[in-house]
Amino acid sequence: MFALSLGKRNAAIRASALVILAAAVAAAVFLPGVCAGAVGDWTLHVNSSNLYFVFSSGNDVWSASSGGAVRYSPGTGEFTKVLRDRPGTLVSNELSCVAVTDGGREWFGTRGLGLNLREAGQWTLFTAGITILPSNQINCLASYGSTLWVGTTLGLALVEGSSIVATYNSINTGGGIPNDVINDIVATDDTVWCATSRGVGRGVKVGSTWNWTAVSSGLTNLLVLCVAFKDNSVWVAAGDGTYELQGGTWVKMGSLPMWLVSDLQQAGGSFFAAAGDSGVLVWQGGDWVGASPDGLSGRFRHLTSDGSGNLWCAASSGLVQYDGSEWGPITFPGPQVNYVEDLSISPDGVVWAATRSGAAALKYESGDWSRYDYTTTGGGFQDAWLFSVFAPDPGTVWFGHCCLEGTRVDRLTVPGGVETWAALPFVNCKDITQDASGMVWFSSDGHGIYTYDFSDGSTRNILASVGRLASNSVEAVAPVSASRRWVGHMVSGVDYWDDQGTVEETDDRWKHFTTSDGLASSSVTSMIVVGDKAYAGTLAGVSVFQDTLWLKNYTVSDLAPVSDEINDIAADALGNIWVATTTGVAKIPASGDITVYNYATSGLVSDQVLCIAVDDAEGEVWFGTPSGMSVLKAWGPAAGKNLSDAYVYPNPLRPASGVGVIRIAGLPSEAGAWVYDLGGRQLRSLGVVKNGDVLWDGTDSGGAPVPTGVYLIKLKAGSAASLNKVAVIR
Repeated sequence: MFALSLGKRNAAIRASALVILAAAVAAAVFLPGVCAGAVGDWTLHVNSSNLYFVFSSGNDVWSASSGGAVRYSPGTGEFTKVLRDRPGTLVSNELSCVAVTDGGREWFGTRGLGLNLREAGQWTLFTAGITILPSNQINCLASYGSTLWVGTTLGLALVEGSSIVATYNSINTGGGIPNDVINDIVATDDTVWCATSRGVGRGVKVGSTWNWTAVSSGLTNLLVLCVAFKDNSVWVAAGDGTYELQGGTWVKMGSLPMWLVSDLQQAGGSFFAAAGDSGVLVWQGGDWVGASPDGLSGRFRHLTSDGSGNLWCAASSGLVQYDGSEWGPITFPGPQVNYVEDLSISPDGVVWAATRSGAAALKYESGDWSRYDYTTTGGGFQDAWLFSVFAPDPGTVWFGHCCLEGTRVDRLTVPGGVETWAALPFVNCKDITQDASGMVWFSSDGHGIYTYDFSDGSTRNILASVGRLASNSVEAVAPVSASRRWVGHMVSGVDYWDDQGTVEETDDRWKHFTTSDGLASSSVTSMIVVGDKAYAGTLAGVSVFQDTLWLKNYTVSDLAPVSDEINDIAADALGNIWVATTTGVAKIPASGDITVYNYATSGLVSDQVLCIAVDDAEGEVWFGTPSGMSVLKAWGPAAGKNLSDAYVYPNPLRPASGVGVIRIAGLPSEAGAWVYDLGGRQLRSLGVVKNGDVLWDGTDSGGAPVPTGVYLIKLKAGSAASLNKVAVIR
């Protein structure tokens, strides 16, 4: 079947001729091309530069972030990300710390989900209640040989090899550990120091027993944030400054503002302090002085040193190296922001993401991410929340800003390869789409609907009025054709609007739908049109309309275990409807059972799925969340059992979109192929083709482009033959 999808976050927009040809190609199958990865595989795109912890191990530097762990090899410049991309691997990408012990055991501390071990490619999860781990909230790790110390919010755990062998807390140490909230640890083979929220604890190993003593004398603030060795002495940073242990008593060292230092580290003969937004300080001349240059951005949180004396810094902006003379930020691969409010994929496969309060757009092209914001565009991009992005063709991208005074819509075009910016005074844009004539539609929160006509640059603003547009708080517009469209409102239900192909309002026809007409909820979040059906995502499920009649609802009983609170809807080339909810994703097929994807059972980076975009050319579905993006390889061109299983894609062929060839899939074996017009005249012989081959470039036997229309592809293998319809739109 052929699925026409003109909606909120679609891979490509269909031209006006597509609507005319839709009925003619109803028997054609619109399916994707070949892409890397097996069907069912997940790929994650997350920002791993918001660092909390850094650890040096051999030739590698490990970082723990809110986007998983990253292993960086300075000698080769290679990065390896460790992410939770499926069940049974890393339990969470929200990491607090990382460490490596002898035998290549890699340890990952999480923010509330326990302690992970990866050993020889196998994953083990240690959680409180199931094991003797004191708490699932891991604050810090410290390793020495094959020993690992684990600091949690409820005490210490001691790991030998691959097993937790003991736990220590304020009770079973008789107060030797002053408080169960362990903020930092340093260890040798027979001594361990721990910084707690009520002082410092010291453990000394005697035989096989660890004896614990509280060492807090002299501290005027007992909230100790970190502990470190400086030459042969022990230092801590507390809420009111730094201290050195002298003769069993802590002596305050230097003058610092309260709560400034979060970590201390000796490297290359110097002693450093991580000082948050103030960068890195160095102990010099009896006090702390600034060490890092002003140009380094981010909040500096944690430090480590390597065997060559380099200082490594974990900051909210990424990893920073200091080699004793120069400071150098290390740029991790991946998107620069995790919160993704909207996604759009242009016909040439470039992915665009809107980051809402991040006030930036992200672009993914040829395996690399780049950022567009006010600074990187020289002011072309507004410094305001970005709620929507729409890339209808390879040369144009629209950006809709919202929810701050004076917001606008930005347009990026690339004439002659030069990025050019234009601004339109469209306020509070929540969604952008395009109809079959090329008219661009902008949904606004509080300002109705805006339109932009590419043919002459004219604009309109459609506002609410009695019997017409139900409200000015519009969440989505879903065009049916150049003259007909569905409109979803924030709290006022759905409109069906037929303007009769004119800008005159007197001949317009409106029909309004609320819950009394079958709509699941009058709070509509998203809408798409697929063939003769319209799908409205609401806060109480998905409502389906056929032509202008309510057909059915998918509610919590249909979508469970995911929620019926819908954030977005998209359609793929197979006719599946993808539904983003607050607790995962539901796939509603053209026939058969609904499939559910959530964090526990799939590669979704978060259950809070905000948006969906479909790349029909690659068979991929993209999901945007507050924690990054997940991509599912949803389908691919498998070989069929007989010739009738063969199909061509993309269908229709739109050379202007940047995709200039049609491929064949579903072939059980090699076959001969020919192109005919609807009158039966042979236009071109395509020779012998096999599954996955490029089939046709839209030209006749003389190399001339065929005009817009419907064509027949004849396939013949032995005595079997079949016909496939394909539309060409120019």
